[in-house]
Amino acid sequence: MKQLKLKISQSNNFANFLKKFSSIEAALLLELDSTMLKAKTHTPERSVVKYSSIPIDEIFSEHEITEEIKIGIHNIDKLAQAFKYFGEGEFDFIINVEKVQDQFVGTSIVMKNSSLDITFQCASLKIFTFITDDILNKIINTENSEVDFLLPKEQQSKIISLFGIDTDYSKISFTIDNTSIIAKGKNFNYEISSDVRVDNNTEISVLKHHYVYLDREDSQVYLVGDQLILLSNESDTKLIIGQAE
Repeated sequence: MKQLKLKISQSNNFANFLKKFSSIEAALLLELDSTMLKAKTHTPERSVVKYSSIPIDEIFSEHEITEEIKIGIHNIDKLAQAFKYFGEGEFDFIINVEKVQDQFVGTSIVMKNSSLDITFQCASLKIFTFITDDILNKIINTENSEVDFLLPKEQQSKIISLFGIDTDYSKISFTIDNTSIIAKGKNFNYEISSDVRVDNNTEISVLKHHYVYLDREDSQVYLVGDQLILLSNESDTKLIIGQAE
């Protein structure tokens, strides 16, 4: 057993990173190394996969990490909410680590300053389905994309607001028709772009509650077979949504 002592200087960045995943699953497996913090998660039926990473210098002011560490979080929201009790100043973030077979695993997390300490036990890695980087790269391969288009965050928000008139309908469809890309619900058609060129008209439908897992960041959308692959232009975040049955 050993301790890895870090110092958090930008807890808002850490909290925002965690919140990218909290709407999909309460638990999360973090991967921490000398340059970045990253995570991958999926819905139980694996129709949605999400990945994101953030440089550790955007969270920690002090760190000495020499190996990759996997840290299981039982409840993302509880960990993120705990940051607010330490205010805007720096505080210690201590990970107790043990080696299990050939990997280093977090067993508990202690956050503390001069007057407060909060401890969380880490989740067992057995509750997670680990997605390797190789598997992720295969999933997000866009080489066979039929069409791609920019989906700015303003248009993302407009689509979500339109869900309000489709409360009895579970899907959102994206239709590519010669030169136009249309977001379609049961009661609305919303033109996203009129500046595309495709040989064949096509359409893909995804569940609305899967679409809302997209962060409000300008994103490039790729239509690949029966999947939408959304790559953020503002962060290292990738979202794959499978077609609704």
